[in-house]
This record gives sequence, structure tokens and C-alpha cells, in this order.
Amino acid sequence: MFTVNTKHHRAARVSVGRTVVFVSGRAEPYAEKAVREASRARRTLSAAVGRQVQVTPLVVVHGAAVMRGWIRRRPCGVKVLPSRAATWWLRLRGR
Repeated sequence: MFTVNTKHHRAARVSVGRTVVFVSGRAEPYAEKAVREASRARRTLSAAVGRQVQVTPLVVVHGAAVMRGWIRRRPCGVKVLPSRAATWWLRLRGR
């Protein structure tokens, strides 16, 4: 199960750091918010089905001119990726 938090940053420079996502040099709390969202979904789904459900948080960025660090870095354990790679990445997880 995945939670997907989408962000649109037209022509921006996005850099995925070790602990935070930077958009045009400004730190954004996207990873922390995605973790909270996944945690809420995990609790709700687990209670509904009566067993622990694994939920992975994702942040998908659309429209960025440049996006760096997304392949190796996972701030707060969150996978951050460009929208053009989202389908590819999700298909890899399904194997």
C-alpha cells in the first residue's frame, strides 16, 4: 500500500536531501507530512482489516525543470520521485 503526496513545481529546481526536500533552495516539509499521512493510513487500514498493514509514503513531484538526489536519498524514509518516473518505480515494487 502506498500513500502518494503530489506536488507541482513548474520549472523549479528540486533537490532531495538526506533529511529534507529543497525547492529552488527553500526547505519544504514534504517528507514529514508524507510520513504522517502514511501513519494515519496505516492505523486506519490496520484497524479496519484486523491486522498490520504496511504503508509506504511517496512524494511525487511534477513539473520540475531539474530534480536531483531522488534516486538514492529518502528523507525521513520517504521516496521522493519525479512524476515521469512514478509508474516505472511502482512497477519495480510489484515484482
